[in-house]
Amino acid sequence: MPPKPDDLKQDRLVAGFPRDNKGRPVIGDVSLLRRIGVGGMGSVYLGRQGSLRREVAVKILPFTLVEADPGLARRFASEARLAAKLESDHVVRVYGAGIQHRTHFFVMQYVPGESAGQYLKRTMEEDDAGIPEDAALEITIAATKGLAAAHEKGIIHRDVKPDNILIPEGDFEGAKLADLGLAKPDGSVQTFGTLSNVAMGTPGFMAPEQAESAKSAGPAADVFAMGATLYALLMGGPPFRGSSLVAVIRAAMEQDHPPLPDTVSGGIRWVVDRCLCKNPKDRFRDGSDLLAALLRVQKNPNATMVKQRSVVEHVPQKPRSKAPLWVFATFLAAGLLVAGVMVAKKRRDNAAPAEPPQDLAADKLDELFAQAGRLETAGRHEDALATLTRVAAYAPEDRRLEEMRDRIEGKIAAAKASSEKSAAYRAYLPAADATRLAADAADTVELWDKMLDACGKLEPSAQTDAEKQLVAQMKSEATQRRHWAAARVAERGNDFVAALELARKAVAAGPKNEFLDAFLVALETKAKDSEGKLKKKKEFDAAVEAAEREPDAMKARALWTTAVGLAEEPADLSRARERLRQVTDRLQGAERDTLFDAAMREGTEALTAGNLDVAGKRFQDALELKANDAKALEMQRTVADRRVAKDWEAAMKEIEAAKKGGDAEALKLAYRKALALREDRDVARALSELESEDTAIKPKVSADRIEAVLDAGRGVKLEFVKVKPGTFTLGAASDTRKVTLTREFAMQTTEVTQDQWSALMSSNPSVFRGGTLPVENVTWYDAMEFVERLNVRLAGWSAALPSVAQWECACRAGSKWDWGAAETQDALAEFAWLPKNSGEKTHPVGTLKPNAWGLFDMQGNVWEYCWDWMAPMPPAPELTDPVGPATATLKHIRGGCYNDGNAATPATRSEADPRKRVGSVGFRLILVQGKEGNPHLKRMSVMLDESKKLRMDFVYVRAGQFTAGAPGSLAPDAAVHSVRVTEDYWIATTETTQAQWESVVGRKTFTRKGADLPADTLSWIDLQDFTRRLASKTGKLRPALPTEAEWEFACRAGGSNVFQSGDSPDQVGEYAWHSGNAKEAQTVAKLRPNSWGLYDMAGNVREWCADWYAPYGGDSIDPRGPDKGTERVLRGGAWDEPAATTASGVRARLAPDKRVPNVGFRVVLR
Repeated sequence: MPPKPDDLKQDRLVAGFPRDNKGRPVIGDVSLLRRIGVGGMGSVYLGRQGSLRREVAVKILPFTLVEADPGLARRFASEARLAAKLESDHVVRVYGAGIQHRTHFFVMQYVPGESAGQYLKRTMEEDDAGIPEDAALEITIAATKGLAAAHEKGIIHRDVKPDNILIPEGDFEGAKLADLGLAKPDGSVQTFGTLSNVAMGTPGFMAPEQAESAKSAGPAADVFAMGATLYALLMGGPPFRGSSLVAVIRAAMEQDHPPLPDTVSGGIRWVVDRCLCKNPKDRFRDGSDLLAALLRVQKNPNATMVKQRSVVEHVPQKPRSKAPLWVFATFLAAGLLVAGVMVAKKRRDNAAPAEPPQDLAADKLDELFAQAGRLETAGRHEDALATLTRVAAYAPEDRRLEEMRDRIEGKIAAAKASSEKSAAYRAYLPAADATRLAADAADTVELWDKMLDACGKLEPSAQTDAEKQLVAQMKSEATQRRHWAAARVAERGNDFVAALELARKAVAAGPKNEFLDAFLVALETKAKDSEGKLKKKKEFDAAVEAAEREPDAMKARALWTTAVGLAEEPADLSRARERLRQVTDRLQGAERDTLFDAAMREGTEALTAGNLDVAGKRFQDALELKANDAKALEMQRTVADRRVAKDWEAAMKEIEAAKKGGDAEALKLAYRKALALREDRDVARALSELESEDTAIKPKVSADRIEAVLDAGRGVKLEFVKVKPGTFTLGAASDTRKVTLTREFAMQTTEVTQDQWSALMSSNPSVFRGGTLPVENVTWYDAMEFVERLNVRLAGWSAALPSVAQWECACRAGSKWDWGAAETQDALAEFAWLPKNSGEKTHPVGTLKPNAWGLFDMQGNVWEYCWDWMAPMPPAPELTDPVGPATATLKHIRGGCYNDGNAATPATRSEADPRKRVGSVGFRLILVQGKEGNPHLKRMSVMLDESKKLRMDFVYVRAGQFTAGAPGSLAPDAAVHSVRVTEDYWIATTETTQAQWESVVGRKTFTRKGADLPADTLSWIDLQDFTRRLASKTGKLRPALPTEAEWEFACRAGGSNVFQSGDSPDQVGEYAWHSGNAKEAQTVAKLRPNSWGLYDMAGNVREWCADWYAPYGGDSIDPRGPDKGTERVLRGGAWDEPAATTASGVRARLAPDKRVPNVGFRVVLR
């Protein structure tokens, strides 16, 4: 049976891939989660791209198909290249491609939802009707936008149909064109090995000229297919149908399509009729013309005969003619495996004369023999025999006649035998191919035996060297795969010795196969272990036999103890333990106490000597004598802890050795071994950094400039100018402040361009399109996501949005002029794109003059986001490193834009809603040295254990005001209201971990052991002891649980979205663990932090707050809940709760003495 779509353990295609620390297959930098589709060009998997923290789809072409048809690899790679050329929101994007272990793959955009074909099928099953007209039109318009983008790049799709249109979760307007597997560059001579007369596409949607020749397919062929697609969406099936594929193609070439009913709008009927014209010249010219017509029809459904730039006002139809028969024959030969028998030409007339003359001159006789020889040499054996028949009439006794006739008749017989062999070869080959495909899919011994039988039938009929070589390869592969499959059967039966022998036969039988080699290595280990188990089994049986015969209870008990230690199988272990218990029960109490004391003493001695195996066995003996004895249990846990510590120490030594040796692969292996012992955050981070070094961006630093390459292949890079610490005057006129910047930073020389944006984000939301134009139409949160993705790959530096002070300092560049780079507003046109010179649009960055520090477009072109929330300037005349208030409703934008020249001064302040996209707002970046994260956040650490480098990290939260609560549907007890926090505080960046808890309080049993897992199953009362003890390490700052207001203020990080990912929970899995992406508590800080650098606020475990629970009482200042109650407040979602509970305003409650597995905490310092 083939594997289930989500069962990758049984998926042979990915069986040999490397695994991540969760055991998931990895290809490139993507961890595969489940298979979501299978097609003729491979399988598609849902994956998680670790480097960019996003879900992607991965299309994989099995190497077995490439071996069978090398042209598939070229076609597969071409699909990726063609799709990567397209920049449209209505085409599934390709992010990258590669080859891993001979397996071709490419990574593309994951579109959750269904295809238009699936949606149509579901609609037909529910209502027995096609898709409603408005929905069908929206889907077609969206797909045509993608088609138009492809045609603009000179790309012909060649397989437009409902199954190749994806609908993102019911968003018809967002539908995307997918699967460029049959696409070709327009005008290409050869495309993916397509022959000139081989049809490629889907019958029923394929244009007549495409059926005749794949090379004939131009933009008009895609228009035909899109019209057929719209027809199918409305009517439930394609416009051309038949009892066979040939009948369908014949109908498309020779018959008119059934007209759409009058219930369909006249405009749509007209568009479909024009698309389905037989002559390509009578259709819309390309996707752009079709899109224009569809948009007009959408505005006026009954509009017909719409005039367009390349569309005439009627739909001429040429008289139908019969399609040439070679079209159907070719289609059958290429795709349907239908064997045809060619009718041979008639031989020349070779009848002998009725009454031959009685004699013939010798020279004439010789001439006839010579003529027969020439015909024989030319291979015209029948004509040669006819000539000899004439000779026989004149000279039947000539010795040459019999000799030549025998020779020629022998050649005719050999040719006939060869023809019969060729016919047999052609007859058996399709069956052999089908058997091979079936065997490759199911991979069973029985099917590979059938394949060997098929090879046995093919082998006698193979004549040419190529045929013989192909049969030999097929037979070799089948033999190898048959032994391999048999080896797996033996392995599943635990007969590892037999499995090893079969695997060795498989290696010897066929070509080199690295997956088979890995299987053989694993089997050798298992076989060796199996031999050891067999030896222990014999020793176990001997101990049991001796124990059963032993009459002395003490000696019998010793033998049964030995048997327990030797038992490998669960049944043997259960039997030995039961007999040990029975023998022990026979002993008197005093004897049992003596034995218990002896076992404890011997176990303690072994533990002191470092012999953990003996110690563990003796403490287990003690527990067999006295079940649940507290001291024995404690000693047994001590043995387990020391084993882990010993293994951990060995793992750390292995890591250090690998570091010293400079062996990156050995270091990765050592890190993975360590993580198998303990989920250590530092080790996991080190491994992640090591694995991402191939994609790391390492800035090139010179005296005053920094360069960071995003995409070397496309020449996309970020350039920065260093800005030294110093003092300048912020503001203008009478409202100025003296500002000191204490830290060096580097300002990007230009606004972020669309090429730079798409290199990290694989999209382009801009209104004005162009690679060197500034990216715009992005929210402040979009800009922050760009920053986060860059920081994942940036080595040794941290990127951020500039503060207002940093931006204005760089814009002024030491200038005292009100207009910054220029003395007057008129002169500013040399430096800035403004209404007077911009033509009301953006322009390529860096084309005008830079300011004195080499920074382009600081004024004009597009507004630029800053980090700060919008607020009046502080009253103090002198400021140091100001970054604005903790929260507000709008963000600062600076610099003016192409349609606002009066605001293009260094001091002009403006604002923007951080959640809205505007076509005149973009951004530029700053860099600061180090990997501490956002430079605008104040951080500190409290050292808990210097020897282990164990610390607790905090972020400083300044007082501010925010909107608390959530919509009633999410939290009926959390009405929306305003809250003001008047005092600053520090809050931990993560939930308190088990390692942090045990360092402060001591050992505790948690739900699942892990140093970097959140400390859970703790009551509110338990936490008071933790904060009391922690106070000895925090100096003047007092540890406590956060108030509910402090918790929500920090969770929102100044924002007002319902969820940390926005106003819907669709992407909240990037920030929070919930039941949709976790089955248990996870290591802290593995997901994205909020904009204040706080991890897991929204989900992983619920978090205790200081307040007693009570309904909200309206707007408030520093609320702390009632003075008494019965339940304390819990905030945040949890790993076993739905995504809706991760909303920032959702509340929960629990009695303070209760301990629950999904509840933990984090602390604040005041």
